[in-house]
Amino acid sequence: MTSSEDRYREILLDHFRHPRNKNPLVQAQTQGRCLNPSCGDLVECKVNFADERVNEISVQSSGCTMAVASASFMSEVVKGLSLAEIQKLYDQFRQELKKSLAEDWQLAELESFRPLRRNPSRHPCALIGWEALHQAFKNLETKSCK
Repeated sequence: MTSSEDRYREILLDHFRHPRNKNPLVQAQTQGRCLNPSCGDLVECKVNFADERVNEISVQSSGCTMAVASASFMSEVVKGLSLAEIQKLYDQFRQELKKSLAEDWQLAELESFRPLRRNPSRHPCALIGWEALHQAFKNLETKSCK
């Protein structure tokens, strides 16, 4: 493991040990939940918006280190972003994970996940928080259509 991978590992472990935005929102405009039935990872996400941007986010997660750390990391990265910006970032993140380890990583804010390129079986763990957030957005759209 390289020194940069050690540094990224420490960042992820810090997010696992001290998850960010874990205090539940009393009232949320929308919420989403994602469960990985094969391993039991679970993420619940509550979101409030201001000016069509994520203003507050709460993430409750349980499961493996990667699932908890990634959900925590995601909750910090998306603050202040619009739904379209978050969708673009999520799509880019998924694409970055699929590339070979030798290829340049294009998302500086998510660089800590680069070593996952060599372990595709962990991609669902890294993406589960994003999936819960996506579900929250779908639930928001459903509410606005009624």
